[in-house]
Amino acid sequence: MDKLELKNLTANTARSYSFYQIPREIIDNPAFDGIDYGSKLLYALMLNRASMSSRNRDFIDENGDVFIIYKIEEIQENMRCGSQLAVKMLKQLSDIGLIEKKVRGQGKPMLIYVKNFDLSQSLNSENQNPKILNSESQELLDSKSKSEKLPYNNIKYKDLSNKDQRESTAPASASEETPPQKQNYGEFQNVKMTTEEYETLINRFDKTFVMQKIDSLDCNIQNKVKKYCDYKDHYATILNWCKKDGDDESGAQSNQKPKFEEI
Repeated sequence: MDKLELKNLTANTARSYSFYQIPREIIDNPAFDGIDYGSKLLYALMLNRASMSSRNRDFIDENGDVFIIYKIEEIQENMRCGSQLAVKMLKQLSDIGLIEKKVRGQGKPMLIYVKNFDLSQSLNSENQNPKILNSESQELLDSKSKSEKLPYNNIKYKDLSNKDQRESTAPASASEETPPQKQNYGEFQNVKMTTEEYETLINRFDKTFVMQKIDSLDCNIQNKVKKYCDYKDHYATILNWCKKDGDDESGAQSNQKPKFEEI
């Protein structure tokens, strides 16, 4: 393998990239030690797809559950692996309960239901593995009625790789959660959107078409054109422009050059 000649991150470039998010629970909780890190990365990709599917009614079933379509060929391409390893990772995720596969037959692609990784939602299940919880948590479970759920931040896990016990806790309330961090886009880095917003745009419209709209907004902000500088929600602005100038998933106007106003 040849070593790549890469530059150091700067304050600007460190904030300008898109990322896949892997839940800490998947890495830290020994309940998920049975799957390898390739499977955990694939689960992160599935979470990202499920997030986008949740915005499309065609990927929500009659029970309100979100599903995704992720073909073996796509997994091979995304994970840079062969079909045998792709099937193995799918099996690991299915066996541990992080996904549920639904085969439809007649040449139709399999549906995948991505499960919620939050174990606190299933702690009252009769099949809960007692090795995952320490004795203090087990006593707390016993004191709860079957209809109640144990708050996540009261659960204590054992770190099986260390003699010292550590506690894994979640934020006390949703209001304390950190909002998604916005990334900078465009040549001058003036356009700000979350990674999820950017991926929604390029999945709905032609990527080149979207980048032209981003460049247009970026240039006008750089030129201090007031009405563009006053836009508070850059994602909503780009989305509105794409709807007006092009058809969903077609990029019909993708040959247009970016427009910007002169001062």
